[in-house]
Amino acid sequence: MREQNNAVNPDSKDFNKVLEERFKTKDMETITHAILNEANLISGQIFQLWHKYLDLYKISPLYCQALLRFEHQEKMKERMNIFIIKQKILNKNFFKVHEQSLVEQNQKETDKRRPLLSKYCQIYNIFINIQQYQKKTECDNLTTENGNIYYKGIHLFVLVHGFQGNAFDMKLLKNYINYCHPEAMFLCSQQNEENTEGDIEEMGKNLANEIITFIQDNCSGENLGRISLIGFSLGGIIVRASLTHLEEYKTKMYTFISLSSPHLGFMYNSNKIIDAGIWILKRWKKSLSLQQLTMTDYKNIQQTFLFKLSLSKGLGWFKNVCLVSSFQDSYSPFDSARIETTKEAMKDAGFKKKKNRQLQIFFQFKRNGKLYNEMSQNILSQLTTNQLYRLDVHFDIQEKNIDTLIGRAAHIQFIECQQLIKILVQSYDMFFR
Repeated sequence: MREQNNAVNPDSKDFNKVLEERFKTKDMETITHAILNEANLISGQIFQLWHKYLDLYKISPLYCQALLRFEHQEKMKERMNIFIIKQKILNKNFFKVHEQSLVEQNQKETDKRRPLLSKYCQIYNIFINIQQYQKKTECDNLTTENGNIYYKGIHLFVLVHGFQGNAFDMKLLKNYINYCHPEAMFLCSQQNEENTEGDIEEMGKNLANEIITFIQDNCSGENLGRISLIGFSLGGIIVRASLTHLEEYKTKMYTFISLSSPHLGFMYNSNKIIDAGIWILKRWKKSLSLQQLTMTDYKNIQQTFLFKLSLSKGLGWFKNVCLVSSFQDSYSPFDSARIETTKEAMKDAGFKKKKNRQLQIFFQFKRNGKLYNEMSQNILSQLTTNQLYRLDVHFDIQEKNIDTLIGRAAHIQFIECQQLIKILVQSYDMFFR
């Protein structure tokens, strides 16, 4: 067998010769005792190191735990970076027109990378294109904007469910943030569980009262260090509606994350099936929240809830703003979730004539497009942070069913996909510190 192995690889040394060179003898019994002695020596050294570590842990357990957690998170972040496509974009005011070509380009890049990472994709089957927008005038100091700031007190995370949802929907996200940041405190909102078809403004008041009561009961005064708000779907809109009632805590606001929330409504939704479903729900269940999201609660768009909300203060209080979206998700229009205007809105805002349209309809389109763009600018102009993160998620959804067809499968993935949550929490841990 040894001769056969040498024939296969003539450059490899015979193992016996390696042992002879290492221990300077050909006596097998002497070599065996030498190997056992070295094994015992290594075992004793490891035993001593372990007990030294236990003594150190008794003296300073928090330091040891923090050091080990930091090393682990850095290794995980490095591993997960292969699933992230990063773009850094300089922009004066974060205003952007949605470009379908960029979405298609990102999808092609994802499809090209996915086969190359097949051994990882069994565990992580998503890719994230992260567009990091930075203000041109202050781009030199952006990388350390929050990196060296020390925050004293408890970090409170408020997680808000979506339409017809409940607090349990946010448990997976809450559990993973808690795993990475065990010192944090969490509030999974329950106040609006039975009322997501009502008035969003009222839901915002309910959420604000729930947050204020929780803070007073659990972390009042100087105990509270930061507040981060995370909303899924309608929850992102409810969070923004609650901010006008939380002004006393504006200096505590830290991170705002919306997971596929239609901040600009459904005015330019491209999925006709979703449009039909929303129309039926509005008629059948008389859902005021859906009327507000489709901006049909008032004839004059400037009087609608979403337009007024775009003028409300609050979003500018946050140090970090992250908008997560997916073009595969038809439940929340891609541009609306990213607070981007569309080319259709830009065309409607201009005076390009449309064939076979009456003059009245033409002016209505023109007005809608202008107000849609204005809403986007209203929201983005509030931001005082120098950075805005827009995350474009590409899910690998293999099933072909009605949920995939209407875009519901991708929508639900934002709160059910463990891979997305791990990548978000660990690769962008500055949102959660």
